[in-house]
Amino acid sequence: MSVTLAVSNGVITLNSVTGGASLLNNGSATVTLSGTIAQINASLAGTVTYTPAPNFFGTENLVMTTNDQGNTGLEGAKLDQDSVIIQVTSIRDPGEVAGA
Repeated sequence: MSVTLAVSNGVITLNSVTGGASLLNNGSATVTLSGTIAQINASLAGTVTYTPAPNFFGTENLVMTTNDQGNTGLEGAKLDQDSVIIQVTSIRDPGEVAGA
């Protein structure tokens, strides 16, 4: 089984992977976690961090695609896709010092 987390305006980081699951592209816009259902659930129950791109603010869409890789039912791999909106607020950048 695999779960892919994807965003358009930042990066995703999983701080720990549990029980033998494998992790690809950690710290990027598209992260894939593979393993058993228990391994994936345990890894996602840990800290998952979204870091927006510099100077990005607005609405981000985190898309989670689950692929059973053909391990359940008939007719090959089954996919499920869910999404969560992340609202990123603007922050004021530090100003320049006059005369510097």
